[in-house]
Amino acid sequence: MIARIKAGSLSVRSQVRIMGIITALSLLGDGLMYVILPLYWEEMGLTAYWQIGVLLSVNRFIRIPLNPIIAKLYHHISFRMGFAAALSLAVLTTLGYGWLQGFVLLFAARCLWGAAWTFFRLGAYFAIPQWSNNEDRGYLFGLHKGITRVGALIGMAAGALMIEPFGITFVLTLFAVLTFAVFPFVLLMNGRLTVSESSSSSPAEVQKVPVENKAGLAAIFVTAVLLTITFDGVLKSTLPLLVENVLDGSFDVLSLSLGAAAVSSFLQLFRGLLEPILSPLAGRIIDQTRRRSFLLGSFLITASLSSLFSGLADQLITFLLIVVVLQLSAVFLEVFILTKAADQPDSSSRVKVMTNLSILQDIGAAAGPFLAYLLFAVLNTAQLYALVAAMLIVPGIFWVTRKNSR
Repeated sequence: MIARIKAGSLSVRSQVRIMGIITALSLLGDGLMYVILPLYWEEMGLTAYWQIGVLLSVNRFIRIPLNPIIAKLYHHISFRMGFAAALSLAVLTTLGYGWLQGFVLLFAARCLWGAAWTFFRLGAYFAIPQWSNNEDRGYLFGLHKGITRVGALIGMAAGALMIEPFGITFVLTLFAVLTFAVFPFVLLMNGRLTVSESSSSSPAEVQKVPVENKAGLAAIFVTAVLLTITFDGVLKSTLPLLVENVLDGSFDVLSLSLGAAAVSSFLQLFRGLLEPILSPLAGRIIDQTRRRSFLLGSFLITASLSSLFSGLADQLITFLLIVVVLQLSAVFLEVFILTKAADQPDSSSRVKVMTNLSILQDIGAAAGPFLAYLLFAVLNTAQLYALVAAMLIVPGIFWVTRKNSR
């Protein structure tokens, strides 16, 4: 019997929205850290510039060994307990960012945040497939992802505006209070992870979910790693350099002179603002298509070509349009790979696949920036993005030509 989560008196969509809201508020402090650490590192007690990179990446590395541990914990605790633990850690770490001084203490806080994020993500990865069926799984993943991304965006934008007038400690304490304020939402959560091998109560659903063979499952994992390296690693960490490659100094908009940093920030903000709308839309399109593999491959090829031409463009307007297409492709692809990975015939397979997917995504997110700047030692910007294009075209061709797979 396929395990189902009892959603209590709330609808499934309400439960998913609650999970997204809790996670979004918890991301406020983490989002702000990416803004304040490079600018105010000395005020936060750091003594060397390399410590910034370590603090911004250690939470990703720590998640790699934590994924299987927390996955096992979810076999014994409810989703409510998992999210309560994660939210408690998020409040403590956000307070810690504002009140703790020095590399060692901030390092410990970032490790705790890595644990919190693993609880949040695996909770969603396990709950959504059990709450959903093959007709709404993509939409629910997109809905959760769209809500969640808003938290990091608000943390980066609103927090950055408040730092100068109010100071680091005040802003992060405020964020911790806002995070703590969503604790009542945790009490509305229901259900726990239950695992079984086959289904007798819902045979129609099982027939609709494809049984991925080893090649298909390996392709899902490889695609997930490459997407994470590309979008969470290379693009996020090198976008200012990519813009600088096209922009000759700066350009004026309404009497404002905008440089590479401002343009790249605008592009990231553009994606962040659209994601709450586009992610659920992407999920709905995925749910309704009968050729998921072909559509996944088509978006991979689109992302590949966009990556290639973004490194070759020499006109700013052309470049901006190409990067927007690349960013929009990223939104669709991230929802696609979650939905595709969750399309397993029984709950036991889904838990194993989603746990491995989470581990591989963390490896890609941690390795992406490192690989990008390592390659910059021998490649220029156009060559780096041509390499990314080649990296994405291979799984793109695989999925487009894959037969008998929804």
